[in-house]
Amino acid sequence: MTPETSPSGNSLKEAWKTTILAFLASRVLSGLFVYLGHIHRSRISDPGAWEGVSHPWLNPWTTYDSVYYLVIARSGYIFENITTAFFPFYPWLLKLGGSQQTGMAAAGVIISNLSFLFALFLLYRLTEIDFGPSVSKKTVWLLAFFPTTSFFSAVYAESIFLLLVLGSFFSARKGKWEFAGICGLLASLTRNPGALIFVGLALEYFRSVDYDFRRLRFPPLFFISQPLIGFIGMQFYLWHKLGIPMAGVASQQSFYRSPGWPWEAVWKDFVGFFTYLHFDLVTFINLLVIFATVFLLVRFGRILRPSYGVFLIGLILMNLIYYIKIPPHTTGTARYILTAFPFFQLLALLVEKNGFRALARPMAGTYAYTCFLFSFLFGLKSFLG
Repeated sequence: MTPETSPSGNSLKEAWKTTILAFLASRVLSGLFVYLGHIHRSRISDPGAWEGVSHPWLNPWTTYDSVYYLVIARSGYIFENITTAFFPFYPWLLKLGGSQQTGMAAAGVIISNLSFLFALFLLYRLTEIDFGPSVSKKTVWLLAFFPTTSFFSAVYAESIFLLLVLGSFFSARKGKWEFAGICGLLASLTRNPGALIFVGLALEYFRSVDYDFRRLRFPPLFFISQPLIGFIGMQFYLWHKLGIPMAGVASQQSFYRSPGWPWEAVWKDFVGFFTYLHFDLVTFINLLVIFATVFLLVRFGRILRPSYGVFLIGLILMNLIYYIKIPPHTTGTARYILTAFPFFQLLALLVEKNGFRALARPMAGTYAYTCFLFSFLFGLKSFLG
């Protein structure tokens, strides 16, 4: 199989047009509601959580996990039971803002927003290869206005991780294995699904040689192994530094996570939601994302590339297999799905179907309303994942 051909100039212009419009609209509108929530926040909803940096414009974008990225950027891995759950590439970038917390937070917000802008462009380009421009546009807009979109502008690693993952898969689709490996390596130093990226790239490479193992070559195999090497190398580094084997996994206990069957978390939250034990919007969205993923995979799984399917399913299972033992047990699902780009491709395919066109406006209104509500909650520093 040959790498996909390059798009025309008009296609690139349309990609940038869609990207810039979706980026500006989502950042302005979601940001507005984040600041509205920030204005109405008398105190943080979780008394034990970090208040954020003191700068009033930066404060809403620094919450919960932001403190760990800033600590690693400034002091390295000093709290081994907590900070080892976070990977170093994003904190390294935060150092561009200097040594002070406010400067690093400002750098983080800039890096996150720029990364999201280019991630939307790559998402359009990658989706266009398989599904054409119409689905590409919908995919970009659906991601830009997803309820937890505020994380893409915050001092969190979601934006840079998404950019690197898309860069890795897009390079693989173009047959540029060296760039696929470099992006995959950096992604594995940003978040923990390095093994998933490796499997996805391996599937793409095997498909490119028509699954003929006699045509396998060492250079591409070396490059596609980089995400796995990055993840393993990071664990060995922490073991050497702190004396804790698989420190990144062991640290999950500090966040009340431990292994279990993936359906346990879903069933517990499902029962808890409908028996009013934890009847709240965040639990509802988490469950909705999980059930929607199953439905979309059943409905469109046959036309989804195997590498994309593995990445999507793997990200969902990582959160559910090592789930939080205190309710809501599916915590994090609505945030982690942000980087599972195939989910938004499948969602766009669903919207594209004729039967949904009559419901387009009310669905779009509900989707936007949920986005703005979650953005307001983000500004209140409610825990959304």
